Amino acid sequence: MHYKYQDRIFTRKLEDKELEKYLEYKNKLLTNDFNIDVFYITQNKLIEYFELKEHKFFMIYCLEKIKKWIYFNEAYTEEYINKLQKILHNFRLTNKLNSYETEYINHVKAVVFNKKRNLKQLVTDFQLINKKEIVCFNFSDSSILKKDENNNYYKKINKCEIYISNSRIIINHPSYIYSIHFKYIFNYRLEDDLFRLDIYNEHENDSMTHLYFDSNDNYVLYVSFERIFNQYTKNLEPYVFEKGVNPESYNKSKVDYEHD
Repeated sequence: MHYKYQDRIFTRKLEDKELEKYLEYKNKLLTNDFNIDVFYITQNKLIEYFELKEHKFFMIYCLEKIKKWIYFNEAYTEEYINKLQKILHNFRLTNKLNSYETEYINHVKAVVFNKKRNLKQLVTDFQLINKKEIVCFNFSDSSILKKDENNNYYKKINKCEIYISNSRIIINHPSYIYSIHFKYIFNYRLEDDLFRLDIYNEHENDSMTHLYFDSNDNYVLYVSFERIFNQYTKNLEPYVFEKGVNPESYNKSKVDYEHD
């Protein structure tokens, strides 16, 4: 599960005095062969459970099962999110979700949308490299972080917009604009719920810097970048290193971005 609040979704805390009663109730359900591991079930078959005094316990039991189902079935597809919403509807949980669960559903929907939507040119207030450049994604209210010598994060650039075009990442700050061309990007991944880029720095003796991007939804940022990067770098000539340089042995260094 890629959701940053995964420990807070589809689970409910019980007071100590309720825990024993809940375990008894759960064992009773299992003794009666009530098994909802397979979610081919309708509301009509569950009416008696909704009307019991232990409805709260039944809801918690269902949430436990749903979380287990998510663990084995989670996928960023329309089929998955439609199935999850149908399960929640059948168990009458749609209106009982907490804010983190609602955000999780919106998160999955956003990822699915950004993976499939048609790529269109966004209107920008900065100059494009050429007529062939297309800016496809925008993430507002973002930050760029780095790590200090003690491996702690600190903000390098705050309150900026991140744009992804078919040739580069653009960091748009009220005071300046920086860009990172795709050919200088050696690797990318999610790390500590942040989107990490490993970037060649030709101005620092072919050293490498590591930047961490923090947006409203870093997994959406990740899949959006991956989609564009894979699509538009197939024929891109990679950055050429000096002889004897091993890209795997880079240390952190200060980066000098391409300045627009």
